[in-house]
Amino acid sequence: MDLCSKKQWRKNWSKQKRNSLSFDPDKPLFREQHKLFNKYIPQDQHGHMLEVGAYPGTYLRYFYDYFGYKPSGVEYVKSCASEAAKLLKKEGVPGTILHRDFFTMDLNDSPAKEGWDLTVSFGFVEHFEDSTDAVAKHIELTRYGGLIIISIPNHAGFNGWILKRIDKEKWKQHNKMSLRSLVDAVQRSGKNEVLYSGYVGHIGFWNTGLYSLIHKRYRKLYPFVRAPLWLIESLGQWCVPNNRWTSPNSLVILRKNKDEAK
Repeated sequence: MDLCSKKQWRKNWSKQKRNSLSFDPDKPLFREQHKLFNKYIPQDQHGHMLEVGAYPGTYLRYFYDYFGYKPSGVEYVKSCASEAAKLLKKEGVPGTILHRDFFTMDLNDSPAKEGWDLTVSFGFVEHFEDSTDAVAKHIELTRYGGLIIISIPNHAGFNGWILKRIDKEKWKQHNKMSLRSLVDAVQRSGKNEVLYSGYVGHIGFWNTGLYSLIHKRYRKLYPFVRAPLWLIESLGQWCVPNNRWTSPNSLVILRKNKDEAK
């Protein structure tokens, strides 16, 4: 069961217009992920990647700029697909955006008809009551021996507690799955090699709806409220260890098992 309708996706993304896809991966709030990806994801100038739920295209540009993958993205909402394609073109990234239902895709949609070398999603599988099919589809669309990255907001911890109290509509669009639930979904999807599973980010409030609420209700005060919260997030990257309560994201990296090839 999809917990987020096409109308809700359109509404969510319409509030997050982007003019640029570039960002600094060494900034505190992304530094840890960047190190993980450098450890597990090989450079591949001939490889192809797919991002599920690709709008606005930031990760497509990231994996193109830093790892060399030729990017493709799939988007459920037509306006998001069109906007992502425009942003990629504007910034000179040779990416392809497919306006498709992810679950209707198959290997024939991939460039070599054997699956993508790297399949990623950042905040997608948690929008389904049972994420097993969504996780399995990531693996299905990846070539044997290829890599999959799945990241979800850690709404099973403190961030979910905040979100439920300040934006109940958005909270209902997530299944509140834990890292353990994500790993279980991966394990139910075949005998694949889990290279990494863990909480990422130490502490952060961007998955709570807190910033959007403050900006909407107290726009003039937003910079003054944002600054101390940003300071807490930045200091937290050094002072707070990864944990199930305050880390904003859960992430797994796995390799599709070559032994399952026929």
